[in-house]
Amino acid sequence: MTMRTDHWNKRALDFIRPHFEQAQRLVQIATGFFTIQGYDLVRAVLSGKYVQILVGFDEQSRERLRQKLIEDIMLHLSHWSAEDRRAAVLDLVERIRAGRFIITERQERDERVDARARSRDHAKVFILDECKAIVGSINLTAGGLLYNAEGCTLQEEPKRVQF
Repeated sequence: MTMRTDHWNKRALDFIRPHFEQAQRLVQIATGFFTIQGYDLVRAVLSGKYVQILVGFDEQSRERLRQKLIEDIMLHLSHWSAEDRRAAVLDLVERIRAGRFIITERQERDERVDARARSRDHAKVFILDECKAIVGSINLTAGGLLYNAEGCTLQEEPKRVQF
């Protein structure tokens, strides 16, 4: 089976899932938006992997970002009727407690985020075991993974992935 290296369509989940499955130890995600519903869509393929998520849709205020993230999570939980909502939340909380799932925001002088990042860039990045990068417009939300027309490219060339 040959994997496509580019995706532009709805159901971005179908494009990223096989790559997430192939990751052995580490999945790093830089996204504008994160919801537990989005996490639930990929949690089975993240099982046993260390996950780091960088959320940064409001670079003007860290406190506003934190509050917005909490409000969005609470709103999505209140409207989410999925039967396994409780399982997704419990799984996420357990992974956070165990230190295997970290949600962070860009800090000033953050060594993990390249200072060359520009505030108006729109791309989201998924780095898998530091040997593959999926770059595009997919947020880690149900909308981004299932419904929005999203574009992304798989990058496997080591220098590009490291960049």
